[in-house]
Amino acid sequence: MIIEESGLRFGPFNPEQIFHIEKSSFVSSRLSTNGIKICEFVYLSELGDLMLVEAKSSVPDPGKSKSTYEDFFWNIFEKLDNSFQILLAGYVTRDMPLNAEISAPLLAVDWQEAAIRFYLVIPEVPDQYLPPMTDKLNRLFKRHHSIWRMEIKVINARIAQSIGLLV
Repeated sequence: MIIEESGLRFGPFNPEQIFHIEKSSFVSSRLSTNGIKICEFVYLSELGDLMLVEAKSSVPDPGKSKSTYEDFFWNIFEKLDNSFQILLAGYVTRDMPLNAEISAPLLAVDWQEAAIRFYLVIPEVPDQYLPPMTDKLNRLFKRHHSIWRMEIKVINARIAQSIGLLV
């Protein structure tokens, strides 16, 4: 399975290891109409890591508009947080239609052992800008770190390819 988003080709993935949340009929019919924003997809890696992935083709220049830059990161926070909540709802709620859309391997994740990783992929961001952007996103996810000990990173296409997210 290949997922094309923001000029990138993610994959190839085993469809059983993907919850293409952006294409979920449950999400589009019941949640998106209520303004709930979501990430592109959730991937269960071969190592059992849960990866929630959002892709953007670019990032606003904070020098031109600080508020646009802040809104960009808040929007990413909402997408990843909402997607995580939806994934958890599908996992713990056995009678929801959402549960039927999540593959058996994703439903079988050991939440005590799985590493949880949120990735924002912006293809052309130079390496030197990744740490401050990651810091900014991590500040928004402070409570998630405390509760879930998750990893949140802004990465470029080179790094995404090196960790097996891109073709």
